[in-house]
Amino acid sequence: MENVPTRSCPGPPQLENGFVQDLGTVYLARSHAVYQCQVGYFMSGGDGTVRCGEDLQWEISSLRCLSEYTARAPHSEGHLRDTGCEFCVTCGMAESG
Repeated sequence: MENVPTRSCPGPPQLENGFVQDLGTVYLARSHAVYQCQVGYFMSGGDGTVRCGEDLQWEISSLRCLSEYTARAPHSEGHLRDTGCEFCVTCGMAESG
C-alpha cells in the first residue's frame, strides 16, 4: 500500500512580481503550485512550477520574475547610458513600478 501524505505545506510563498495560478487551500506533500509573472515580467529559474516537499517546505529554488524593461545605468558623469543589457535585473539594476 502506498504511503498517502496527509500533512500539508503552508500556502506557497509570495514571489515578487508574480502570483500563484489557481491558488488552492491545501497543499499536501508532493503536490504542486504554479506561479505566473505579472505583466511586464518574465519567469526565470524554472517554468513556474514549485513542489511541496516531504519536509513540508516549498522547493522554490531560484524562481524569480524579472523585468522585461531595458536597463539603463548612470554614467560616471551622472548621465544615463545604455548598458547593453537586455534586461535590467540581469545587470543588477532592478527597476520598481
